[in-house]
Amino acid sequence: MLKFTGSLLIASVCVMYGFSAADKLRRRRDFLTAFLGSLTTLETEITFARSALGRIFERLDESPLCGLYVSCKNNLERDGIRAAWTDAANAAADTAGLKPPERDAVIALGSELGMSDVAGQRQAIAGTREHISALSEAANDDYKRLGRAYRGCGISAGIFFMLMLI
Repeated sequence: MLKFTGSLLIASVCVMYGFSAADKLRRRRDFLTAFLGSLTTLETEITFARSALGRIFERLDESPLCGLYVSCKNNLERDGIRAAWTDAANAAADTAGLKPPERDAVIALGSELGMSDVAGQRQAIAGTREHISALSEAANDDYKRLGRAYRGCGISAGIFFMLMLI
């Protein structure tokens, strides 16, 4: 009975590891998709409403964005836009499981927000949107291709180890 319980625990760890790896891909895909959508709203708010960035950030945060805009808004007055955005983007990238090129693309936007006129900010957002769009498609492909593989490998490894230990 003890041998069966131990093998069952090892099998469940393998399955959880596979599902965790697939979930990391899903979070990455969802973050990039939500961030891409938020860029359109950000551009519209900057262009037409001309609200302060703190007020815009209050309206933009969604759960797939891992608190990016809220964290930036909370540190905006203390650190300034560039440092607040970099810190918030790093924290959100860690939570969402972004790769370094995706993290750098998100961070690069912070160097332009609030630093230039409306036309310059719109141009920076448009450039970021194009870059993030390509990265989002790649993340979606990775999730479709590897998500099932990770889950399947986790289940297979779990069954394998369970059979080996029994």
